[in-house]
Amino acid sequence: MRIHGNKMTTTRMVAQARARRQGRAKILSSVSAKRATNTGTSANSKTGSYQSASTSSGSMTQVKKYNAYTQMQEYAEGLSTETKALLKIGTTTQTKDTELTEEEKKAQEQKAADEKTTVVSEIQKVVNYYNGLYDSLEDTGSSANRAFQTQLKNTVKGYEKKLKEIGISIDKTGTLSVTEKTLKNADVEDLKEIFCKKDGLSDKLADKADTLKANASTTLKVMNKLYGTSASSNYTKYGTISDAYAYYKSRYSYRG
Repeated sequence: MRIHGNKMTTTRMVAQARARRQGRAKILSSVSAKRATNTGTSANSKTGSYQSASTSSGSMTQVKKYNAYTQMQEYAEGLSTETKALLKIGTTTQTKDTELTEEEKKAQEQKAADEKTTVVSEIQKVVNYYNGLYDSLEDTGSSANRAFQTQLKNTVKGYEKKLKEIGISIDKTGTLSVTEKTLKNADVEDLKEIFCKKDGLSDKLADKADTLKANASTTLKVMNKLYGTSASSNYTKYGTISDAYAYYKSRYSYRG
């Protein structure tokens, strides 16, 4: 009986050990399955995050590009408007002094003074819009627009000596700056010779501005069709377009 009892005890011990091993196997299998599931979920989560980040990055690129072309269009329009205003001034004629009474001469002198104030103001606006357009061409990231940027720079370079005489200088990057005192003290006829004469600097800048405005408009229409309103924004990197204009006015501040 003892032997039999020992055999029964041994048999039970073996059975219990086998059961414990099987139990551990099930537990390990369950843990492995959970790990695999968690790993897959984590991987999917990370993939989703990367995809989301990629999509977000793509949207930001679209917005940045859209804003750059919006600026380009706005500055091109501003440059076109101000240069044409200067050209219009160039078409006005003054009555000869010999044909005027004393009162008429005084009135003409006042008119000439007012005209110079207007010319100086318009030139300052041209400088601001030119600088804004020049930088926005770079911001679009387009090689074609960088070529236009070079064309703008070469256009003003052709008048570099005359511009310097009236207080406008060109830096190495191609942007313009104004010494206000020199500009205001310049002879109005010298100002008009550069900016108000047909086939002069304003005429050339107006032609380029009109071309760039049309190009920007076409690109914006295409982007709107491709991306819809998701690509558009009322803000530039400096705030609104008005803020951007103020930025360029302060950045290329007039020196006294």
